[in-house]
Amino acid sequence: MYIYIKNNIATEFIPEEDENFPGIPIEARYAAEFVTSLIHVEDGTEVQQNWIYDPETETFSAPPKPEPKPEPEMISTTELDAAYQEGVNSYV
Repeated sequence: MYIYIKNNIATEFIPEEDENFPGIPIEARYAAEFVTSLIHVEDGTEVQQNWIYDPETETFSAPPKPEPKPEPEMISTTELDAAYQEGVNSYV
């Protein structure tokens, strides 16, 4: 299997054999410039789209999980009403 890596991210997977083009090598199916941007990995290599590629170790790892966003602080209607009254009363 071949993987197209862009900015060290696995973006596209290309099989060595394409059922639509049996017996035609990858070099004949794609432009030479594109083929040179691919890396070859053994079938069964654990990798998914958007995984990070480390060229030094030639390994893939899952991207870090996003930080959970804090829940917005809820204001009770009583507090909202009091704040509104304070704002209205401050201009009197």
